Amino acid sequence: MGLTGGGRVAKKAGAWAVPILTVLYLSLGVTPYGDGVDYWVGVVFLIAVAFLSVLALRDWWAAQQGDFNGNGRIPSGLMHRVRRWMYDQ
Repeated sequence: MGLTGGGRVAKKAGAWAVPILTVLYLSLGVTPYGDGVDYWVGVVFLIAVAFLSVLALRDWWAAQQGDFNGNGRIPSGLMHRVRRWMYDQ
């Protein structure tokens, strides 16, 4: 895809972020702060779910109202972008 050197480094850093954050989360779970960490991770998760639900609902509502372009698809929206990502279009 023509990634520059910086792009590869960013992808590698992103790939390592998940295991590192997982180990950090598990290590904090055995400290006295474990309950607080669990609480805040749960809060952040629920906020993310609510935010993504609002975005999906907004795009669904636009589709129900007939806000389409010529080919019958929503021109730019979360569901359209996710669909293109899933089917690699």
